[in-house]
Amino acid sequence: MLNAKNAIIGIMFLLLVTGVTSLVVVVPAATFNPQPSIGLRDYSPAEARGRLVFQRENCYVCHSQFVRFQDEGMGPTSQAGDFAYDNVNLLGTLRNGPDLSFEGGLYPDEWHIGHLKAPRSYLPGSFMPSYSYLSSSDIKDLVAYIQSLGTRNTRAWDTKDVNIPEKYRNLESPLGQTVANIGAGRGIYNQNCSACHGFEGRADVPLAKMFYPKPAANFRLPRYKDFTDGHWFNKVARGVPGTRMPRWDQILNSEQIWYVVTYLKSLAADQDLVPKAGREKYYDKSVLQPGEIPRKYEGAPKAGKGH
Repeated sequence: MLNAKNAIIGIMFLLLVTGVTSLVVVVPAATFNPQPSIGLRDYSPAEARGRLVFQRENCYVCHSQFVRFQDEGMGPTSQAGDFAYDNVNLLGTLRNGPDLSFEGGLYPDEWHIGHLKAPRSYLPGSFMPSYSYLSSSDIKDLVAYIQSLGTRNTRAWDTKDVNIPEKYRNLESPLGQTVANIGAGRGIYNQNCSACHGFEGRADVPLAKMFYPKPAANFRLPRYKDFTDGHWFNKVARGVPGTRMPRWDQILNSEQIWYVVTYLKSLAADQDLVPKAGREKYYDKSVLQPGEIPRKYEGAPKAGKGH
């Protein structure tokens, strides 16, 4: 009798587990068919192969790929349509490493390749293992998959183009180019932007030369004279795909961004007038070559030999 009772309990437990599993796993997997989010496309062959490498190497154990409602500064909350092309979800949960929902376009391919091979050379203290043992094709595909994530780059826009989205295109600054507004913008700029772009917007600080592409933008270049208010706001708010320029709309509010734009416009205007025709030849004038001296140090006393 005892064995029969135990057998019945065991069968009931097995049926319960099977039923719960079916309700929680099988049924959702079979019925999950959301409409793709606006702008989302399917993976390219290289991205699909890279996703398999990501899964095979268990990268999802440390890296999540979804933004929850309570997450701050990580981008918009994930929607079902964001995963319309994922027949096996790689959402992850632990977040021992950063969430990758919007990783695409944040760094150039060369950065990701180097980071995968020698993580601590890029992020000291990281406990991410080295993936230098992967084949060149696997690394290339894995980087293609990483670059496809989010809305900065290929998954959403299907290009590395950084044209202004429609909602920013016709924006006009609510602030006038007054001394007070420029001064307020300069304060916000100095606190948040000067480490990379320099206090005078010339990108003549050491950190600017460490980035790829080099250097960080020099706002004194003539091309910035042509920027519209919407162009400026877009660059500051959304960052620049493929560079280390972050999205400042995650940190600054719209009013603060407009003050920064007011200051940047004053930097671009503080130049001798250069005709539009032939401006391209001026674009790289501020890129320092080996041995050149930043403008603000020209004419400074030089130390004698042996000092």
